[in-house]
Amino acid sequence: PTVLTSGSILSAAGFLIGQITTEPSIVGIGQCLSRGTLISMFLVMFVLPQILVLGDKIVEKTSFQMKLPAAPVVLLEGSYACHPDLRPLCGLHVFLTVDPGEQLRRLTARNPARLQDFRTRWIPMEEQYFRYFHIPETCDLTLVSD
Repeated sequence: PTVLTSGSILSAAGFLIGQITTEPSIVGIGQCLSRGTLISMFLVMFVLPQILVLGDKIVEKTSFQMKLPAAPVVLLEGSYACHPDLRPLCGLHVFLTVDPGEQLRRLTARNPARLQDFRTRWIPMEEQYFRYFHIPETCDLTLVSD
């Protein structure tokens, strides 16, 4: 109904503007406004629904499903593996933590050149992430690695 009412009013206004004025440029604007509105109304009411139906059929015909082989355990590992967006995909959530001193010792052994970057940037951001999403509290099991 809105397309018909608003479109009719706009089209009539454009037509009347084109008929009432004597200025040629305004006559052209009024005629273009009237014709353009009528064309838009036709497209919205008759062409667009057909495009949507056709698009739906194309999506149905081109969609596919992936079947993954069954596996007894799939391990999803990483700092952000317990993110709330990934929770529904996992059956068991384990939070593995380490003593801060041991964490620094391991980071030093792995990459001493980046230790300061880990201390000032990555470790604080990871801890903020854990607090914000309550990661340790929402896991099924917490393990401390020494």
